[in-house]
Amino acid sequence: MDARVDFLRGATELLILRCVAGGPRHGSDIAAQLTELFEGVPSARVGSLYGRLRRMERLGWLASSYGVTETNRMARYYRITPAGWKQLETSAGEWSTFSGLLSGFLLAP
Repeated sequence: MDARVDFLRGATELLILRCVAGGPRHGSDIAAQLTELFEGVPSARVGSLYGRLRRMERLGWLASSYGVTETNRMARYYRITPAGWKQLETSAGEWSTFSGLLSGFLLAP
């Protein structure tokens, strides 16, 4: 069970880093982009997403500050840090390698 949780956490964190790589985003915006990515299927519960954002901030991959949203509400905006860029590069490379190996195995006769 722990390996599956780590696998899913890593994939979700990779997607969050990719979302934030385009510029600062607030949690609702990240959730909406992930939901859109998965074609309308909610990809993460909001509480789970915010927990991950806080964890990623503690790890130094994200930094946050408060700002005003497009609907004139206060929200915490997350931005990627230099450590986050490094993690994004590392995770993307690992994911690419893993998915290539898995595809090769699954498609083998």
